[in-house]
Amino acid sequence: MNTQLSRRSLLSMAAAGAFGSTALSGCQTTGDQSASEGASSTLDFWSYYEAAGRGSAFDELAAAYEDESGVGVNLNLAPQNFNTVLRTAMLSDDRPEFLGITQYNMRDFAQAGLLADVRPALEAAGIEDDIYPAAIDAATIDGTLYGIADALRFGMWFYSPQGFDDLGVEPPTTYEELVVVSEKARAKDRYPILLGLKELSPASNSLQVIIPAIVGLTAMLEASAAKDYTGQRFVDVLTLYQRMVDDGILDTTDTGMAAADAQAMFVSGQAVMKPSASYDIGTLVALDPTVSVFEEPVMLVDDPVVTYWGGAGQMYCVTADTPDEEAAMDLLSWWVKPEQLGVQVEESELVSSLQSANERIDPDSLAGFAAERLTLVEEEGLFYNNYVPSAEAEAWGRAVQEVVSKAKSPEEAIETTVQAVFQG
Repeated sequence: MNTQLSRRSLLSMAAAGAFGSTALSGCQTTGDQSASEGASSTLDFWSYYEAAGRGSAFDELAAAYEDESGVGVNLNLAPQNFNTVLRTAMLSDDRPEFLGITQYNMRDFAQAGLLADVRPALEAAGIEDDIYPAAIDAATIDGTLYGIADALRFGMWFYSPQGFDDLGVEPPTTYEELVVVSEKARAKDRYPILLGLKELSPASNSLQVIIPAIVGLTAMLEASAAKDYTGQRFVDVLTLYQRMVDDGILDTTDTGMAAADAQAMFVSGQAVMKPSASYDIGTLVALDPTVSVFEEPVMLVDDPVVTYWGGAGQMYCVTADTPDEEAAMDLLSWWVKPEQLGVQVEESELVSSLQSANERIDPDSLAGFAAERLTLVEEEGLFYNNYVPSAEAEAWGRAVQEVVSKAKSPEEAIETTVQAVFQG
């Protein structure tokens, strides 16, 4: 299958900023406030990372920054309904000054004029020659750098030794072999794969594995721009879910299971495989240090657009036009230095956006596995939901739920997705 994007790797990919959401385009900033006028001694830092997961180093880092600078950092990590709460806060006069947000939220806020250009922080940190080009490209819109990525992601097919090793099979490499493994797993009263599709976010994220194989990023962005997902190739994305349910690889009960419960069942061996990405390493290893990964992902179709998937991680951004903008820029330039990002690597198993920080990674660890393979990710394999408006990603997640639960056919789910996104 031909693709319109060149076959460059993740580490040199070009930005696709034109496809960000305009959902906040009517919002106004409070404007013309001096960075030093009324500046406070404490900065609010909101992040979607959990304190017990990928944000486990943040308390330590915030305390260290206060010791060095005298400026406190008030952490607000992964509050319930983070996206909704954050968007409400960003429309108020009491916006958090420092943000750790998804790439699509960054695009929404940047296009609404709510984010500052953070290139001064990048230069002050002295990391221009150290940071992977992908981390810069992913945060650049129309030539302006609105964020600095903390990490890069690599798609991984995890498996639970507790659940897999006694099946008496080799790791599957093709869809047909995956069916055989699934049959053996079910014969031992285990789920082949559990994703935790009850919530929209994991349902949407599961498409990061499927879309690169079936359609690739270009087709998703073109369809988003044209406001039309009705082509057969998009139906085929959901048809693969239907086929996986019919062949016993996925289970209809997955749509009633929370992601945390699915993870717990996976690490206990009740489910044997989990296709995901390197952002799950820290959580999974903390629950079960024996969790491992197949050397190669399962080829779900015979002729995939691309084999590997991945993308940029959390974006560190500074809110524009607040009294503390300058102080927040200072915090950002400190937070993204190798010393600090290196701490995150060690404590959360992330694969850093800085080459020097990744030198701390054990090459024999799962994070080391991911770091070595970042260059395998081509542009067509980039996470689609980093580039389309969040409402579209959520609509796709809902379509996945509908198909896996057998509430709708792939054709019906596509139709309701289009209506929800473009006509609702």
